Amino acid sequence: MKNALKLAAFLISLALTPGCFFAVPAGMNNMTVATPKTADQCATGSLQNNVNVKDVSGGEPTYFFLHSEIGNTEFRGALASSLMQAGLLEKQVGAGRYLMSARIVTVEQGLVGLLGSMKVKMSVRYDVVDKTSESNIFSESILTEYTATGLDNLIGVYRMQEANEGSARENIRKLIEKLLKLNVSLGSVTIQ
Repeated sequence: MKNALKLAAFLISLALTPGCFFAVPAGMNNMTVATPKTADQCATGSLQNNVNVKDVSGGEPTYFFLHSEIGNTEFRGALASSLMQAGLLEKQVGAGRYLMSARIVTVEQGLVGLLGSMKVKMSVRYDVVDKTSESNIFSESILTEYTATGLDNLIGVYRMQEANEGSARENIRKLIEKLLKLNVSLGSVTIQ
């Protein structure tokens, strides 16, 4: 009986410790930026419904016994869904004039004890190219961070997942804010 209690305590501590026991990948839906509420949060002009997410790279798969990561497929899905909700994503595949590439440069994950906060810092390099003129209309690295607390989730692996998702969501939100401030017209780009 005593050994069973020790084993149960050990397994519970593993489940509550980040990066141990089982890892949960960042989910696309939780990285997606919510539908804009006001007109100034939706695209107008030449970027409206005209951006194609060409590729996403730099992400890592999540392995069951390691720690949560942000995968390319999930990040690409969240990026495309967020751009669609902001009125930026092309409506017909291949019809968009602007090609976007996103490269996840860094994902820094802190490790903290059982009930501590978990912070994730993420840097993504975005490039948007006008495929007609082959000119780069937007090229920037965006750095964000998000902290998930013990109050968000008691289980460490889920807290790490939430921190990953929050950092990615905030990164996409900042990208959309910057894209909506661009004034793209034939031959010139200005920031409003």
